[in-house]
Amino acid sequence: MINYDNYQDTEKKKRHKNATETPRKRHESTQTIINNNDNNYNNKDIVEIVDYLNQVCNTKYLPSSKKTQSLINARLNESFTVDDFKTVIDKKYKEWSQDEKMNKFLRPETLFGTKFESYLNQKIGGNNERTTREAEKYSEGEDIARRAGILSF
Repeated sequence: MINYDNYQDTEKKKRHKNATETPRKRHESTQTIINNNDNNYNNKDIVEIVDYLNQVCNTKYLPSSKKTQSLINARLNESFTVDDFKTVIDKKYKEWSQDEKMNKFLRPETLFGTKFESYLNQKIGGNNERTTREAEKYSEGEDIARRAGILSF
């Protein structure tokens, strides 16, 4: 008889198969919970980033757009922060908002794409020029330092 072993002790094989599948299933369900928690965290970030873009650029992009989500998640997975996104939005808005040819590129596909890091590190104007948000952060930090007695008035 050909393949004699395949027909022998099928109950034992079923028990062995179930025993090996159970840990894998447990691992997959745990992984799903972890991934869902990451997605919930990223979804909050996505909403905040897209809302900020809409506020600054007076646009109506949706945080639910799959393309926008994938672009933002790709950058978040590269360890960029929500503040980094806001900085890029500020810099490119300042540079492109008055330019008829470039204004149309104030959109998620352009801002959050593969050139994101270069946009983030780009200098605006002179070396001492800051975006509005950077200036506000600086003055808040300076104010805290003064109150703490680190800086004099």
